[in-house]
Amino acid sequence: MLMHHLESRVGHRIVRVFDRTCILCCLSLTLAVVLSHRDVDALAMSESATRTTVAQAESAPKPASMRLSVSPVIVSGIRSSQRQKDAVVRVRVISRRSIQKSGADNLAELLAEAPGLRINRTYAGMSIQSQGLSPRHTLVLTDGFRTLGRLDGAIDLSRFDLARIERVEIVPGASSALFGSDALGGVINLITRRPRQGWNLQGTVQGGSVSSLDATALASYGWRRWSAQVAGGFHSNGSWDLNPDDDTTSGSAQQSYDVGVRIGWRGDRDRVATLYLDTQRVMKEGLEVRSTGAVFDRRSDTEIFGVGLKFRHPLGGGVLQTAGRVGYMRHQFLYDQRGASAEDSYDDAREGLATLSTRWQRQLPRGHTLSVGIDALAESLESSRVSVDRVERGRVALFGQDDWHLAPTISVQGGARAIVDSGFGNAFTPNLGLRFVPAPGWNLRLGVGTGFRAPDAKERFMRFENTSVGYIVTGASDLLPEKSTSLQFSAIWRRRGRTGSSWQRVAAGLDAHCTWVDDLISTRSLGVQGAQVVYAYANINRVRTLGTVTWVRWKPTSRIQTRLDWTWLNAIDQSKDRLLQGRSPHSVSASVSVRVPRLRTRLNLRVAAWQGRRRYQDLDGNGKDEKVQSPAYTMADLRLEQPISSKLTLHVGVDNVFNAGDEPDLVLKPRLWMAGIRGQI
Repeated sequence: MLMHHLESRVGHRIVRVFDRTCILCCLSLTLAVVLSHRDVDALAMSESATRTTVAQAESAPKPASMRLSVSPVIVSGIRSSQRQKDAVVRVRVISRRSIQKSGADNLAELLAEAPGLRINRTYAGMSIQSQGLSPRHTLVLTDGFRTLGRLDGAIDLSRFDLARIERVEIVPGASSALFGSDALGGVINLITRRPRQGWNLQGTVQGGSVSSLDATALASYGWRRWSAQVAGGFHSNGSWDLNPDDDTTSGSAQQSYDVGVRIGWRGDRDRVATLYLDTQRVMKEGLEVRSTGAVFDRRSDTEIFGVGLKFRHPLGGGVLQTAGRVGYMRHQFLYDQRGASAEDSYDDAREGLATLSTRWQRQLPRGHTLSVGIDALAESLESSRVSVDRVERGRVALFGQDDWHLAPTISVQGGARAIVDSGFGNAFTPNLGLRFVPAPGWNLRLGVGTGFRAPDAKERFMRFENTSVGYIVTGASDLLPEKSTSLQFSAIWRRRGRTGSSWQRVAAGLDAHCTWVDDLISTRSLGVQGAQVVYAYANINRVRTLGTVTWVRWKPTSRIQTRLDWTWLNAIDQSKDRLLQGRSPHSVSASVSVRVPRLRTRLNLRVAAWQGRRRYQDLDGNGKDEKVQSPAYTMADLRLEQPISSKLTLHVGVDNVFNAGDEPDLVLKPRLWMAGIRGQI
């Protein structure tokens, strides 16, 4: 029987490690103050004058042409605010408006048709592949905090509600030294919405087929120096089955809720403090029928709680930002055989994570912006599927980065990260980037970076037996860390014509990448032990991924927006001289958004097509894998929005219009009809 109470205690050893990392961070801050105390007053006066000028400029009315040219503000590239077009690192941004137009209910649905990304659907949820690498190679952050709750090395993106997300920032490749481990394939940073002055109330209710129901609400209030925001959501859907010939459910029934609280304070001289509180619970239930005829109820219950604090203030002529977070997750998974208990399986995993980060940034003469800091992490895991009672690990990393604007058209970024891991010793990961504007409208970027990922606890200590299927998976305590080298190239061209011209606004670009991963962790067969096939984790693969994303955006009029993307991927397992399984070599996506001003109606259509994926399986029992090619498929989503007042908007839509999906190669949620209403005060 599943237990439903969240435990709030993190082991005393983690606390002890966390205290030690706090001391290290304090020492680093002291060093920063000593090195840079001289120009405090002068720089403070300069910053004050600059803020006054910027505030006056922002308060002045702007013509429409100027408003169109404003680039979104991002924070991921160098962990500080800057315009997207000025960042040396390529950052893709999905804005709040784009999130609303998409009709997506969660982060997984939002990223499902994003170019260069791929959603994997497993029993553990929906995870992301970036640039052909596995989900465990993509780092998922929320407001810069590391996300808790990896299952089998992947974060379930379907548990992230979009109601309180302001934008999503995607940094492809291991081209930044400021994020560290797990970011071999890239970084996805979720930026939550900030409270505005006065009252702000928003809510959405949506229902549809497959017994789906979604309700979200957000309330915020800002006054003087204080602000507060509470956001929450409830989501549920029934189970679904792609194969009516058996009783096994292809997709589990799910219920989830989440609540997030954000409290902010702004003092003099840009002193800012923000407190984050969040909790979430996800419950899933499905049915599985084995080849032996045994029927199993499959249930999971995931509970997550976290508290974080950020504080920013001027120091030593620059800006110091300190952020800390403590999180706890409990994940319970049960296979319950009907009418028997011999093959029942139950896992109760409890994970604790504590992080502390301190970053000091200062603008220096001759166009330099220096960022230095220290990150500390302590984590623990208890699970019945690992061979030891408790796994603990700590990591401390020093990082530095210099953004050098040589000229208005040339910027260089160089940085490095030194890592000390309690289980894997030391590592050093440098990176270098270049941004060049050869002509008006053009933006070229080139980057090279290295990555490092240490094996997680399950890869080292797992001991899992599935007797009904006939296999055993074991960990290996002598695993080596994975290391990568990544090349990234980006070329973007934008043209803005006169209002009324058919070429009013057009943009095109090419993103290319090449990544090599050494000592990739995978499973290998150790033979047969009794009646069970034994698999073990090992460093056996060297992988090379090569790919491009070509895209075009065209806004022929103020009423119509279009986009077209083509993604090509060539991912090779060099140790076996064959393509990596589960990757689509080609995919194409397109979207059209049409607005009817008189009726204030908006119609959004998205279409995406993928070439079939390849997998390898021993079909005839001869000990050799055969190639199995899944069919190509096409998905389309349609959404219509109609405001009925200045505060209320109705919407109807259809997901998966063509009802794509088939077992076992393509497990997709069937066609979903939906209707809802959104309100704002």
